[in-house]
Amino acid sequence: MSSADQDAFPLRAEEHERIRRSVETERALFETLRKVMPDASDDEVGDAAHDLADLWELSVKHLQRVDAILQMTGAEHRQALADLLNDLFYCDVDIELRFHLESMRKVLPKLIEKLEART
Repeated sequence: MSSADQDAFPLRAEEHERIRRSVETERALFETLRKVMPDASDDEVGDAAHDLADLWELSVKHLQRVDAILQMTGAEHRQALADLLNDLFYCDVDIELRFHLESMRKVLPKLIEKLEART
């Protein structure tokens, strides 16, 4: 994203915090996976760390959505529910989860094989 785009679409404070938390989680996962699997490539470890961190972030968003749904009391919440389900399905399930599933299908079997070969 160019700086002009960033100026036109500034991030809210909670988005900055979410990004910071996600980057820290991915970095911590990379370091841990690297220690446990020193024979894996940086690309394999990096891809796994990225997928795991993003899935963690999606789970946090899902918990927030479920909490919001549980607060709904009637028909006046129809549009709010539609918005939550729209975001859940079209953003998280159809795009994010599909991307990570494809990525994990490539890297996780290799990592599992390396881990099991060492036991």
